[in-house]
Amino acid sequence: GGRGQGFDEATSINQSLTGLGRVVVTLIESGSSKGFVPYNAHPLTMILKPGLGGNSRTCLIACVTQAPDSMNESVNTLRFAMQASHVKNKVDKKEAQNME
Repeated sequence: GGRGQGFDEATSINQSLTGLGRVVVTLIESGSSKGFVPYNAHPLTMILKPGLGGNSRTCLIACVTQAPDSMNESVNTLRFAMQASHVKNKVDKKEAQNME
């Protein structure tokens, strides 16, 4: 296997995506109940916490390719996007207070 900076970066990216996947699965399984969500498992999920389960509208853009050598990555990306699309946030509209 490879070693060095590229390997370390790939390992870090995979850990981030694994943590994100766990948060998404937990949010889907918990539904509207307020169970424990492992946002603190990785810095990426801490950064994304307000958009993943908070009071916000969230958009996910999945980048895929039809290139044969990237087929596995594209399929995995689409599976994740499909799974993430089942996360439902309850967005409460907040009115600005008049400061007169």
